[in-house]
Amino acid sequence: MATAQTTERREFLADVFTTAIESGSYGWFTVEEYVHDGAEPYAVLVADDDHESYRVTLATLSHGIGTLQRAELRPINDTESVLHNAKTGQRIFVSEANRRRMLAASRVNDAGDVDVIDALALLEIGLFGAVTYA
Repeated sequence: MATAQTTERREFLADVFTTAIESGSYGWFTVEEYVHDGAEPYAVLVADDDHESYRVTLATLSHGIGTLQRAELRPINDTESVLHNAKTGQRIFVSEANRRRMLAASRVNDAGDVDVIDALALLEIGLFGAVTYA
């Protein structure tokens, strides 16, 4: 059974969504369609490299946050561990410090602590399971 979102949570996700979509994408997507207000904000993004189309919503960001919460630190050598997607095993390419900061912002619904790089990372993790383009 799905849990209803509080107004505060929805506003947090909407703010992060807006930051990601209106960022200029740092060169990996073009916005084909964008509805930022109303009951179900969404955007249709087209990847600049392979022209693949993606429909993203607040649920995409929520999924990205959940994936980041469940990420596991795994060793890559004798002295270093990095975050991996717990479900797929792929390397996420987010530092542990950045993960802690993003999840702290998520816990208190404070989008002011989420910058454009964070918002794009959460979008990519929601779509691909890891940061792919940044």
